[in-house]
Amino acid sequence: MKKSIFLIAILFLTGCGSQFQAYNSSEEGVLIEQLLPKNTTMVVSINTSDPGQREAFKEFSGGEDGEIFQQMGNVPAILGEDGFRLVMAYLDDGESFTAVTVTDIEAAEEWMQSEGTLLNLGDFDSYVTESDGQEHYMALLSDVVVVTSSSTALLNAKGQLKAEDSENLLANEQYMELVSKLSKPYVGHLYIDFSGDSAKEGMQGIWALGGRLMDSEIFSLTFEGDGLALNGFAMGDLDQDLGFSDVSGKGMYLSDFVPAEGLLFYEESGGIQGLFEMWFADVPNVEDTVTQYLGMDLSDEILPFLDKNYAIALHEGGVSFVVDVSSSADDADELIDRLDMQVNSLVTVMQYDAGGAESLSKDDEGDFHVLSADLEALGFFGSGGYFGEIPGMDFSDMKLIYGVTEDDLLVISTNEDWLSFDEDAGRLGGMASELAGYDQTVFYFDIEGLLDTFGVFLADFEPYLEKFSGAVFGTKAKKYELEMRGVVR
Repeated sequence: MKKSIFLIAILFLTGCGSQFQAYNSSEEGVLIEQLLPKNTTMVVSINTSDPGQREAFKEFSGGEDGEIFQQMGNVPAILGEDGFRLVMAYLDDGESFTAVTVTDIEAAEEWMQSEGTLLNLGDFDSYVTESDGQEHYMALLSDVVVVTSSSTALLNAKGQLKAEDSENLLANEQYMELVSKLSKPYVGHLYIDFSGDSAKEGMQGIWALGGRLMDSEIFSLTFEGDGLALNGFAMGDLDQDLGFSDVSGKGMYLSDFVPAEGLLFYEESGGIQGLFEMWFADVPNVEDTVTQYLGMDLSDEILPFLDKNYAIALHEGGVSFVVDVSSSADDADELIDRLDMQVNSLVTVMQYDAGGAESLSKDDEGDFHVLSADLEALGFFGSGGYFGEIPGMDFSDMKLIYGVTEDDLLVISTNEDWLSFDEDAGRLGGMASELAGYDQTVFYFDIEGLLDTFGVFLADFEPYLEKFSGAVFGTKAKKYELEMRGVVR
């Protein structure tokens, strides 16, 4: 019986692998993964072999007059009319590969001759070219143009294509397991192996969390109707006690209690207890520090009410942090009271400074304490301020709002809408309908609003982002496995 189950599993994976190969191979049967080392840590792949995806990609990129093709220079002329596959790959040691399938061998050879200088590198024609002070090496291997960051990498790619038992990316079980999960058709996929040292060191912010919990992940992109569908999978790091389900929410529900007007970004998830353990694992005496400043025990009085969902919302009027503290609302009230004591002390100190007295004040409104500040007058922002000026942002009348609501939500926000918020005035829950159950962690983006507000920072991406109005992504988690779904419209 065990042998039968094992055989079925092997046949299933082999079948999935052959489907992947059939969909991604060149006309001469070359799969670019054959040319890449087994320890490749990142793969970015574009595949336009499916007619529907190809037409959608051309429209999205603006065709040969679009910016994507313009950046590719004369390359489009050698790609052919029936689609191509373009792969960019990176190794943990910094080595990089770019490979693209071609249909016109003669045109490809002429293109390489026009772009580079002929090298005596082996028993095949290869060329070297320079860009931004960096040398790149290229050759036509079968019907694939390969460009590498070193001559050694190009020689290895050539050798791997010839060898029958090569240790190439096809021999990487982790990669093959993930690509076998991708459902056709798709126009591209992104694969990341988080196990490498440079991958972990280079990840910041939310990516650092991914690097700690994930062993690897993959995303596929599919043009669907008037937008894009994203499907993803991730493998957890089995050496970590903390898993995906430990830092996931209990479905999306806090959005019903958050102002909807002017929403630019929204995240809802859970597991702050586990996240806190991860974030502060290497911080010495953190519990003593919390007790010293707040007079509360972190483990016994604070973390217990952080066991449910939290949300982060960015509005045109500010940013909000919201936590469901219904497990122990009294302790959450106590935390807010302790924070308020610190704020009152600060305001009192500022009263001794004439400028500070006018620039900083505090009041109470309903469930909330409200700290009003003129951050430009205080020297934090604006011309000559510590952080300088930020286009589109006014820091002359900022408010910090904090408190626990009658719905047992701890709110810390700079958005004044909380002071007049009526839950019936607008809810965000409708966006979750796009996710069909993938709502343990949710990300929502109002692309149009983000461009209007932060366009100066998104200028490089604006030609692509302006084609869409919004995006929503969600997850479904097990301990060491994660599924992801998303829609961009």
